[in-house]
Amino acid sequence: MKTLILLCLLITSASVAFAQQPDVEKKLKELGLQLPLNQKPIANYVKAVRSGNLVFLSGQGPASMDGKLLAGKVGKDMTVEQGYDAAKLTGLSLLSSLKDEIGDLNKVKRIVKVLGMVNCGENFTDHPKVINGFDGCCFWRKRKTCPFGCGHEFSSF
Repeated sequence: MKTLILLCLLITSASVAFAQQPDVEKKLKELGLQLPLNQKPIANYVKAVRSGNLVFLSGQGPASMDGKLLAGKVGKDMTVEQGYDAAKLTGLSLLSSLKDEIGDLNKVKRIVKVLGMVNCGENFTDHPKVINGFDGCCFWRKRKTCPFGCGHEFSSF
């Protein structure tokens, strides 16, 4: 069975507060990035949960703008560059879920935690290079986060 998840980046909590920052949607357009339509969860979970001024997002994999999930293992079926691009797509998908929950991405003050899981071949070691693709769509966040990344050989979704 072909693997359906390449990468899962998770914003485990994003502090939502009003802050003076660049207009996020305008900056995304300047960078040539577009938020995809938020897809419905494929199982019995929600994409976002609020607790006070924190928002916790469910993990998501990379999907094209038409919602099709990308498949393959980095280092085996895909290059590091393709994995980086998949991480960027995953980040945009997460931002879309966050926007659906809070209404305006300009409310995000900080992304606190990022968890990246890379679907890769057994000898692959460049996980950070792949997960860094997420940074391209989280340009306004402070660099002081608690990132965590690892690689797995997923057998199925």
